[in-house]
Amino acid sequence: TRASEFIQRSASKNHGGAQKALGYMYFQGEAVEKNYSRALELFEKVAEQGDAEAIYNCGVMYRDGIGTEKNLQKAITYWGKSADEKYGHFPSMIDLGELYVKHKDAVDFGETGMCGIVMPLFQKAAMRGNAVERLRRAHDSFLQDDYDSALLQYIYAAEMGYEVAESNAAWLLDSHLRSSQDFPIPIAPALYERSALAGNVESRRSLGDLYYYGRGTKRDLSTALRLYLEAAASGDSRGAFAAAQMKELGEGSPANFTEAEELYRLSGKLGGENAAGPVRIALIQLQMRKTVQGALASSHWHLYLGATVAMVIGLGLLVIYIMKRNFVASLAIFVLSVYLILLEDL
Repeated sequence: TRASEFIQRSASKNHGGAQKALGYMYFQGEAVEKNYSRALELFEKVAEQGDAEAIYNCGVMYRDGIGTEKNLQKAITYWGKSADEKYGHFPSMIDLGELYVKHKDAVDFGETGMCGIVMPLFQKAAMRGNAVERLRRAHDSFLQDDYDSALLQYIYAAEMGYEVAESNAAWLLDSHLRSSQDFPIPIAPALYERSALAGNVESRRSLGDLYYYGRGTKRDLSTALRLYLEAAASGDSRGAFAAAQMKELGEGSPANFTEAEELYRLSGKLGGENAAGPVRIALIQLQMRKTVQGALASSHWHLYLGATVAMVIGLGLLVIYIMKRNFVASLAIFVLSVYLILLEDL
């Protein structure tokens, strides 16, 4: 499919989101033949880029011997990384603790002993329960339009490693608290970035929005385009649409109508019925832009002008027909046909 082709092409250019998406495709056998070894290879590439979810996936595959020989030491190494303070990946904490307990005879715990390593893991995991309560309070405050209190609760939970709290706090700052002096907008990019590193595709696209509009950070169109493309490669329809618009307008990179069309169509495929209308309109607009630019660059500009006038007249007559339902319909169809013939000849 067009979507899988785009993901594979983006993955070949070392886009982490696309590589992870392709890894899941090989793991589940979606649009490609199931290949666990290839999935592991891709997850390991993304893990090197610091993606917590990919790091965790590598640990699972080495623990269970999926796509490779079972290797508990490698599973421990991967989960130890994703469970640390930088990522705070909850499933990694639980699975690493359980692995230590189940295979205590095969693991060298050193002088600290098993309890000295396992207990801190389960303690950190238990603290996530407190974070859940913070999330509940934050949600209640948000429903009461108390955005400052909601933000404080989300930030507290975010510091405990809860990814959804990071993305919610960033969204609150960007959407409701831009003018707040107590919680300045520059916090939002950092929160979105942390959430994106934890695998949240919407946060990656939202971070692209901040760079595109220069909110909370210096405006950087090339970075915005890169983030939109990464979100698109991970299956985000709105990210694909935003990247298509930038490709069409030549923002962040030279204009490329072919790539813009591919991205618009990808957005439509990923977004389903909700994206169908905007994508159709965008494709019509793109075609008109291509026609106008082609006319300006062509030595036959006078023919383009005549064809365009004929199109306008034809559309006007067609509207009259729809309203009056008379013989003008045949004339409208004739004029539109002439327009299409002229464009094809050019």
